[in-house]
Amino acid sequence: LWRPLCVVGATTVAGQLIGMTFATPLIGTAMAAIFVAAIPLFSMVIGRLWGLERITLAGLTGLALGLLGMLLLVGFPAVPVTRSFVLGCAGSIFGALCAAYGSNYAALRLRTAGSWEVTCGAFLVGGLLTLPLLYWVPPPGVPSALDVFYLLLCGCMMSAFNYVVYFRLVSRIGATRAISVEFVVTVVAVLVGALWLHEPLSLVQGLGALIILAGCALVLG
Repeated sequence: LWRPLCVVGATTVAGQLIGMTFATPLIGTAMAAIFVAAIPLFSMVIGRLWGLERITLAGLTGLALGLLGMLLLVGFPAVPVTRSFVLGCAGSIFGALCAAYGSNYAALRLRTAGSWEVTCGAFLVGGLLTLPLLYWVPPPGVPSALDVFYLLLCGCMMSAFNYVVYFRLVSRIGATRAISVEFVVTVVAVLVGALWLHEPLSLVQGLGALIILAGCALVLG
């Protein structure tokens, strides 16, 4: 059981969070969230290669639309295409690939395991793998009591508890359909980034986001 948990912890938890956390300051919350919406596309391809998913004509059309949307998202930004922008896009894609890989691996190897056990094991492994990063990216100062509260809130409620529900969905309906909950994450994050944080998004990028969502809808049938 520990070997599959290590793989899921290294990908779905550590890899995904490292990629998205690295990318968000470079390209913004809204754009990073749009890349999250593309996770079902990667999941479909991995699931097909592993014999977990069946790609239909609608699925192939959705995959093509998703790739077109990502090209529009990266190729026509509202900000200059700098080294930081490219690295941010690469980090987002890396995080999305890790999420898709780990979810399919959990569906393949941990279908009979309980969602609480999978979540606890995956977060333990993910935490141990990301702990050394404190050496290269130390905290800017001593965390206050409020900082610790927000950290516990994000870690326990917004991540760990959600993963319990998520891994239960993976075992029941499959990785690609379970990942479709990321659509809600994308919508909320884009609205927060664009309206509250005033992050720029071009009209072409907005079109790309809609095309990605349409492609994922076709993939999910």
